[in-house]
Amino acid sequence: MAAAPHFEAPESSLARRRFVAGVSNLAILSLMPISACREQDEDRGYSASERFYLLSVLLTGFDDLDEALAELYLSSIEADPDHSAALARLYEAAGFYTDPPSSFAQLEAAGVFEREVEATIADSITMIWYSGVYIAADSGEPLVATHLEALSWRALSYTRPPSVCGGALGYWALAPGI
Repeated sequence: MAAAPHFEAPESSLARRRFVAGVSNLAILSLMPISACREQDEDRGYSASERFYLLSVLLTGFDDLDEALAELYLSSIEADPDHSAALARLYEAAGFYTDPPSSFAQLEAAGVFEREVEATIADSITMIWYSGVYIAADSGEPLVATHLEALSWRALSYTRPPSVCGGALGYWALAPGI
């Protein structure tokens, strides 16, 4: 039996294959949402955690938030597809992917509070931080992440959470300084 002849593809055939593969990759990439492309390339800007922390600072008015709580709250929001999509829309509307706002006024000027979806997720994020209660990703049940560190206690300077002493024994009997 004679050996089958060895066939080598001409150079132009390989170039065509690369071209066709490249075009098909472009077609696939064009079907991806722009936000998905941004999420995959976090080197261009902030990571998802950093964006959420920055947004939380703007919404709450406190710039020293607990990073572990931020991660927990973000993961609970991302676990719900509707909330995750709303958060992405808020980021997009406020310019977090290009030029993140540096103040609440800039966030407001971007119009995020005028659109229901963005306003609702912003309200939810604010509520989570001030109450310390979030929705568990696995069960969908509300859980207390923190009671003592909830921002509501920091915002209400005239009171403290139950079980936290405000001073020496009997401090509460003294009239407040005016």
